[in-house]
Amino acid sequence: MNSTHEETIFMSDASLPNYDDFDFLLQTHKLTCSASEVHGILCGVICGGMSEHSREWLSVIRDFCLDGALLPDEVAAAMTDLYKTSFSQFKDGQISFQLFLPEDDVALSERAETLIEWLNGFLSAVGIQKIKLQDADSEIREAFQDLVSISSMDTQLEENEENFQSFEEIVEYIRITSVLCFGEFGNALPEDLPKKPTLH
Repeated sequence: MNSTHEETIFMSDASLPNYDDFDFLLQTHKLTCSASEVHGILCGVICGGMSEHSREWLSVIRDFCLDGALLPDEVAAAMTDLYKTSFSQFKDGQISFQLFLPEDDVALSERAETLIEWLNGFLSAVGIQKIKLQDADSEIREAFQDLVSISSMDTQLEENEENFQSFEEIVEYIRITSVLCFGEFGNALPEDLPKKPTLH
C-alpha cells in the first residue's frame, strides 16, 4: 500500500499531485501540516517574492510543520516538485494556477476547512516575506483584506447547492487574488509574469 502512495505523489510539468496521496505522505512522516496548508505556504512565499530556484522555502516549511526539524528526504523531494509546479502554474497565469484542495466528492465542510488551512498558510507565508502591501494598487490591498476576512469564515457548511456555489466563488476569488499577488510581488522575469486578471 505504501509503495502505491509513494509512486503516485510525483507530478509532471504543471500538474498538481493527487491530494490524498500527498496528504498521506505527510501523515506518514508525522508532519502537522495538511497538504493544502503546505501548498498555501509554498504559494505564499512564491507570491511574496521567493525565486523559482530558491531553497529557502524549506526552512519556512520546517518552522511551520516540524518545529524546525529537518524534513525527511522523501517529503522534501515531493515538496520540491510541488514548489516547482506551483511556480510554473503562477508563471502560466490565471488559467493554469489551481489551489491544492480535496476532490469535489469530499464533504463540503471538510473542503472548507482545508481551504482555510490553505489560506492561513498563504497569508502567514506572504507575511514573513515582508511585501510592501502599502505600495500595491488599491485593488490588491482590498483583495488582501478580503482574504483576511475569508480566513475566519465558518466552515460548518450544509450540503446544498447555494453553499456549494458560494464555496466555489470563494475558491475562485482566492485563486485570482493569488495570481494578482504573484504579478505584483513575485520574483519572475517580466516576460514570465502572467497577464493581470480581473477580480469580480
